[in-house]
Amino acid sequence: MDLFLRILLIIAIFFVPFSFAGAEPWVFSILQGIVAILLGGILFTRRTLIYTPLYKPVLYLLGMLTLYAAVQSICPQTLLMRPAPYPSTLMRLYTLEHASYFITYAALVFCVMQLAQTSKQVSQLTAWLTACAVAIVLCVLCLPKGQYILALANVRGGYGPFLNRNHGGIYLAASAVLSVGWVVAAWRNRHHIKIPKPSFYARQIWALLLAIAIGVAAVFSRSRGGMLSLSVGLFVFSVLCSCYVPLTWKKRLKSLALVLVVFALGAYWAYTHVDQINEFAQRRTVQDTSIEIRKMLYHAAGDMLDNYPLWGIGIGALPVVVTSYVEKPISSYVERLHSDWLEILVGTGYVGGILILLGLLYFIYIVLRRLRRLESVKQIKLAALVAALVVICNGAVFDFPFFIPATACLFFIITGLACSVSFWKDRTHTWQPALLLRLLVLIIFLAACIIPLRRTLSWRAFLFGRNYKTEMHLQYYQKGLALYPSPRAAARLGNAYYNAAVRSKDPAEKARLLEQANQLSITYLRKYPQEKALSILYMRTRPAGADADISR
Repeated sequence: MDLFLRILLIIAIFFVPFSFAGAEPWVFSILQGIVAILLGGILFTRRTLIYTPLYKPVLYLLGMLTLYAAVQSICPQTLLMRPAPYPSTLMRLYTLEHASYFITYAALVFCVMQLAQTSKQVSQLTAWLTACAVAIVLCVLCLPKGQYILALANVRGGYGPFLNRNHGGIYLAASAVLSVGWVVAAWRNRHHIKIPKPSFYARQIWALLLAIAIGVAAVFSRSRGGMLSLSVGLFVFSVLCSCYVPLTWKKRLKSLALVLVVFALGAYWAYTHVDQINEFAQRRTVQDTSIEIRKMLYHAAGDMLDNYPLWGIGIGALPVVVTSYVEKPISSYVERLHSDWLEILVGTGYVGGILILLGLLYFIYIVLRRLRRLESVKQIKLAALVAALVVICNGAVFDFPFFIPATACLFFIITGLACSVSFWKDRTHTWQPALLLRLLVLIIFLAACIIPLRRTLSWRAFLFGRNYKTEMHLQYYQKGLALYPSPRAAARLGNAYYNAAVRSKDPAEKARLLEQANQLSITYLRKYPQEKALSILYMRTRPAGADADISR
């Protein structure tokens, strides 16, 4: 059974990065299905479950966010109401959906921790992560527009480049740091490896070339965030190894000094070549649009925090709030703040932010304390895992890797590897829960799959519906809205009604479709009065001289 579960986990490792091609809802539902099988197999085939000290802060953080989202969803609000003195959300659907993310990733970390208990198993899964990064690079070279997604999802129409450069760059940067760490650990352990030296050196050269290739691919993704994250990850890995691996303080100080000098020179070079870096990243305009939009979003986040300081606007509720805070209109639909840390702070308020900070500090404290007591090879491996986590955390400062299935899955698999018994043999805890409790855990997880599954089915309905003629087109869109009643889905259906009315030659049919579009816009504007697309739809479809009261 364990072999089957490990194979299933490897399938997830390779499958989830395909979400780079623009199929995130579909891929996340598949991931949830895989995790459900893994969780069920572990809960009902193992009498004794294990957990390590590092899983405690992980479970605390994800469990706290889940509970926070659940409490907020009990108290939905709109922008027309005054901020509540208790946790509430401005978009219940999105908040509950985010709670399902946290439950899924807590379960993923737990499953990886159960399936990677020995040093060999940790190394094998790390090797598969490296192989997946190489496969991503090959996909970029061979299928640059993600042509495979057309066959796998039966999707009609292109999705643009396979590799979103921001998230792809961060993914490859984390994989490169992880690969470098394992190369260094193997070199450190060379005297204890029982294989001929020529074979060992050949294997090491091959592994090093792969690590360099992944790092170069992260740079050539042309993501400035990926480049910065790669540099930060290598720096953190070097500092941890310098502080913990050498046997004497003298060697530690020399190693640390060398690392700091190299980092200072690299930082100076980057600071003095900003224009060249922007040109390489294809940001040649005098005014960088992406930076300006991010600045505007961050300023809007500050205003949201001023209005909802204690409890925030609700986890995931950003899309229905942000348009009323931005200084200039943004043409595209804003779903993320382009800073996961800031978005989570806006969603949870300062109370939630403090609770998250305490959990992160607890995680760091446990890791640093443990690094002192490990043998040098395991110190290097754990340092590499932590540095890879730092890469993605650094990327989350100016992007949203925690809400892209590929990068989030990588982050939590690496977290599960860091929680492995291999690094915590003398401090591993065992647990023998009753059958009823195991069943309850599985039921909670399956319940968390409902909203993401409905979103996936809605995504599929809108995706396929756009290729049909008017009647089937509207039926698919109606089904999509019924499955996932978000304001964005309502705007899509309303605009479909409006476009069908414009094309219709029957006056009665035209009037009926316009009335449906108008009523739909009124219904959703009462809940989300700042939704730009719905406001435009309402103004287009209201009868001449009419002024409906949408504030009721």
